[in-house]
Amino acid sequence: MAVEQLPGACWYPHGDDFEGDAHYPTEARAREAERNLREGDPLIEVTVLPFPAPCWTVTCDGGCEVDLEDGEYEWTLHLESRTEAEQVAGSYDWTVTADSRAFCDSCGAPEGAVIATRPIPGHLPRADRRGRH
Repeated sequence: MAVEQLPGACWYPHGDDFEGDAHYPTEARAREAERNLREGDPLIEVTVLPFPAPCWTVTCDGGCEVDLEDGEYEWTLHLESRTEAEQVAGSYDWTVTADSRAFCDSCGAPEGAVIATRPIPGHLPRADRRGRH
């Protein structure tokens, strides 16, 4: 849990006719998404590609164990680095501790925890995140 790098690279649909930033933990799930896109538009030109490196995700270490999600679509956010994951978590009012544990705004960090990244009040989340899953 917490701020973690996924064990392998994510896969994503890509094409000139396709705009989207969803990506998937396995090639099989990305191919399923590709098939769904083709069902909606048989002429769409899209292929499935891997990201060059595994993504980072954030999961609450409090009692809820929720993933850091996009507020609009409720997709788990995938980030390019630990630093970006911690910064984006702060922009969503999450707290990250020095030992890489993460706590959503509902759970909060435990008393006495050494804080690495504090919530950023009033800060809007980055619009150019790597993607969603």
